[in-house]
Amino acid sequence: MLVKRGLALILLVAITSIIASTAVLGVLSCAVRQSACSGSEVKLLGMNATSDTHAELANQSSADYPFYVCCKDSTDVATIASTCTGSSTTFLRLSGATDAHVEKGTLSNVDYPNRQCISSGTATFNCDYQSSCSGNQACLLSISADTDAHVGNCSAYSTQVCCNMTYTNTAPSITSVSDAPDPVKGGATVTLTPAGISDDESNSLTLYCSDNSLPTSGNDKCTGGTRTGGSPYSFTCTFAAETDDTSHTVYCRVYDGEYYSGAVSTSYTTDSTPPAAVTIGNVDGDSSSPYWDTSNNSQTIIQSNRPDSGMLCRWSTSDQVYSAISGDNECSVGDNSVSCNLGLVGQTSSISRYISCKDAVGNEQSTGQNTDVTFGVDWTEPTTSVSGYGSYYLPGKQVQFHEADNTGTPSTILTWHCEPTVGCTPATEIDNLENVSFSTRGTNYLRWFSKDAAQNQQPTQTISVEINSLPVIANGDMQYGIGGAPYTGKNGQRIYFYCDGTDANGAVDGNSGYSAKIWLKHQGEPSWIVSGSTMTWSAIDGRFFFDHLLDESDDIYNKIYDMTCEITDNLGEKANNTKASIFTVINTPPYGDNIYVSNASAQKYSNIRWYCSGADADIPTHQESTLTAHFWLRTQGAGSWNRLEDVPMAWDGTDHYVDYQVVDNGGQHYDAQCQFNDGVDASTLYQEFQTEYITADDWDHDGVSDATDRIGGTGGNMNASGSVSLLVGGSQVNTSTGVQTVTLKDNGDDKVLVQFLYNFTNSTIDTPLVLINRTLVNGRSAILINGLDGVNKTINLPKVTGSSRICVKNSGISSFSDISANCNAGDETIFDPCNGQTIGGIRCTDMGTYFKIDGLTHSAATEFGTSRLSIWSEATLMQPLQLIAFKANYSNISSGDPITDGNCQIWFTDTGWTNMNYVAPLWNYTKTFSSEANYLWKVNCTSPTFDHLNVSDTVGIFYPAYVPEFGTWALLLALGVVAAGLTQMRGKSLKRK
Repeated sequence: MLVKRGLALILLVAITSIIASTAVLGVLSCAVRQSACSGSEVKLLGMNATSDTHAELANQSSADYPFYVCCKDSTDVATIASTCTGSSTTFLRLSGATDAHVEKGTLSNVDYPNRQCISSGTATFNCDYQSSCSGNQACLLSISADTDAHVGNCSAYSTQVCCNMTYTNTAPSITSVSDAPDPVKGGATVTLTPAGISDDESNSLTLYCSDNSLPTSGNDKCTGGTRTGGSPYSFTCTFAAETDDTSHTVYCRVYDGEYYSGAVSTSYTTDSTPPAAVTIGNVDGDSSSPYWDTSNNSQTIIQSNRPDSGMLCRWSTSDQVYSAISGDNECSVGDNSVSCNLGLVGQTSSISRYISCKDAVGNEQSTGQNTDVTFGVDWTEPTTSVSGYGSYYLPGKQVQFHEADNTGTPSTILTWHCEPTVGCTPATEIDNLENVSFSTRGTNYLRWFSKDAAQNQQPTQTISVEINSLPVIANGDMQYGIGGAPYTGKNGQRIYFYCDGTDANGAVDGNSGYSAKIWLKHQGEPSWIVSGSTMTWSAIDGRFFFDHLLDESDDIYNKIYDMTCEITDNLGEKANNTKASIFTVINTPPYGDNIYVSNASAQKYSNIRWYCSGADADIPTHQESTLTAHFWLRTQGAGSWNRLEDVPMAWDGTDHYVDYQVVDNGGQHYDAQCQFNDGVDASTLYQEFQTEYITADDWDHDGVSDATDRIGGTGGNMNASGSVSLLVGGSQVNTSTGVQTVTLKDNGDDKVLVQFLYNFTNSTIDTPLVLINRTLVNGRSAILINGLDGVNKTINLPKVTGSSRICVKNSGISSFSDISANCNAGDETIFDPCNGQTIGGIRCTDMGTYFKIDGLTHSAATEFGTSRLSIWSEATLMQPLQLIAFKANYSNISSGDPITDGNCQIWFTDTGWTNMNYVAPLWNYTKTFSSEANYLWKVNCTSPTFDHLNVSDTVGIFYPAYVPEFGTWALLLALGVVAAGLTQMRGKSLKRK
């Protein structure tokens, strides 16, 4: 509830009495001192000595009168003076101002005109002359006679000057009283602080406060504080606040033992009700239940209202009150809202959090008043996929859907699909494990996407499903050829009949389950010379052929052949065609008509594609596809073709082409030529070709000319197994000079891969020429660096297997397969173990989580162990006297199988080495610890056929945080208070904030 509190200061005049005054006896204290009075004492007379001496008035300061009569009010209520004005008393008369005889102050001889008085503005003095002063009197000095007398201290003569003092007692006063804090939590301590307390007589006062206007000792609610004392007055009154929600007035006054001051008052408001539960506004922007956080911003924020000003809130993973929740989980409270930042919450389908609050004075919500919120965290789209596609299928093929998501189940995922066009919009809903059937021959397209419960949508997926098309044999695919020269068919020559076909998956491939048959006859003849003979696949020609001996008696030109070919594909479907008028021709060479590049702009570290086109006069139309082509390239002006020599060109359906990667500097000129071959003759097309490869002399566009750029490209241009950063002197720069430390780091785990010194003044690092491959080879950690040959390097090899055997290859290689199986080839070194030793100038050091290898000019290394060892400890709580299980997995690195012919021992500081017990597939040991600490433990595993491995770890043993318990009587008392409060609450209506 919102409590409004005010501080009222009311000055009440006491109506129970009229302020009076009374004579009160003071305490006068006097002494004879030499040279000066002390403290608050006042000089009342000067003497030449302490006995049988003359006197002088107090206002004199003769050096011959160094002894003073000094007096004060011991209670410091009255201020004493030596003047004879106002309410003063004459205690001596002097014959002169100094060097004088004296007489009693009650005499009036003319020879003693100088009066010496004692006075005060607030007190009255009575003096007489006795042989000994009474108990309420102070002795000032003694005199030798009533007149014409000498003076001395109180022990010098038998007549003493005795005085006492009285002053009038008046009622004390108080001007105000304030309370702190205001408002105050019900039952908390209220502290009242009065101000403006005064008393004319500086009497000792007592403070009383009560709920009515006349507090007394019998009507006083103060239970503590500073309530009694003298001037200066500094009082407080403390008591427990009421356990309600209302305003209270308290009256206070002070008492000097005789009179009370007037009463003053103050008001304070009590607050005993916790704030109302907050209501959820949104979870990271999702304002309706079920809530989903889909932001992927490393935090989940719960927004709610703020029902009470000044309230504080915390969030927890369990239902607890505010004070039991860690202060690290404090929510941010604004003018109208509460915002709880839960930090990073991993993706999950459902998680609950609890918000508990307290108001400004500390009233906490109970767990029943807490706000519970359940939400999901999912920023990852579904990964629905299909199965049952890939190669070609007969009509009726079914493709099955598999709905999947990182947090949900198939029942919470919605999937839509469409088919058969490549650009269709998925609109038909389909469930998990349902199928889509395809029967249309050729390429069918299937598109789909899914949405999960958090409305994360999967990008539209597209696959093609190939339904087998019947093979096709065109007349142009049925050919013949004659073995030997001349190219005119003659009797006794062998003629080869060829049959090609096409299918949905490309050219017919005889090695993939295809077969062919041939039928031959003379044109016009009814009978087949060759009927249904099996054709043979030619791996060289890439087609089926059948060789037939020409044994005709007449010239071959007089024989025209008809040919029928049948091809059966790998799915058992057939196609056939008949071609009439098969005859021989005289062959002419093919020719070339153009040579060009795909991109005439300047290039570097990229492929330039050269194209060549041509034709064969023996084919009626301009067709190059029947020809083969080869390519040559040389630096312009060079005598030989020293770049690419006789490289086969590929066919893209229009022209022949070949790719060549440009690594030269800008401005390089080239000559190119290509040659076509129809299988009988070849033609050569030669063309001088010129192009500029590097525009503005800055291929990597870093603003630095290639002539001066010592770093060509970035780590992103490297041929790397992951994302790599190149750092020079610890920073990513575009260029550098002088000798610098170069570091290559894996951006995935921020680990250093390789480090070396490089003189940028003399040479350049071109990053596209650098190869970095960090991977696992047969389960072992491995790293390979190429393109930095001759540079003395340090490489870091992460630990994976736990083995300390390392194989290092210090020669240029392009693949891990170049490392021999036994690490015994040239430039290969085994470190067994890698423990800081140096072999052949190369040093291998075990750095804990990785191996550091120094002194390499080439760079390849791999773990060489045969086994792997991992250890861990298990317990519900890690605390003293609890039984804790220790586990070890000692396994074959190649197969992953446990090693059963070995033995594992475990070590602790207090027990030393002890055998572990093997229970497939793990080694086990249990132990308790008697006290809190972090304990080091080690495992050593040995085997006659596998590597011996040692691994260590620590385990922390600590009691959980202490939670105080109630004693029996304290618990009974607390239950009683709660019961009383419930009884009282049952009879009243609690006002909510």
